[in-house]
Amino acid sequence: MKTLIAPPEFEVVSFGGETYPVQDGKVSVPDEAAPYLYQYGFANEEKPAKPKSAKAAEAATS
Repeated sequence: MKTLIAPPEFEVVSFGGETYPVQDGKVSVPDEAAPYLYQYGFANEEKPAKPKSAKAAEAATS
């Protein structure tokens, strides 16, 4: 499953005979639905970058 950001006009998404609700502007759909939905203005959910470990951060500043 992949979480996408939905355009504001969408409340529900149908794909492959299944219906997926849009909640808080996001929708979780099967991976194979994403390329189809990109055509309609859906976008990938941005995930926050993983914080560096303390050891890696220290090495980067040394």
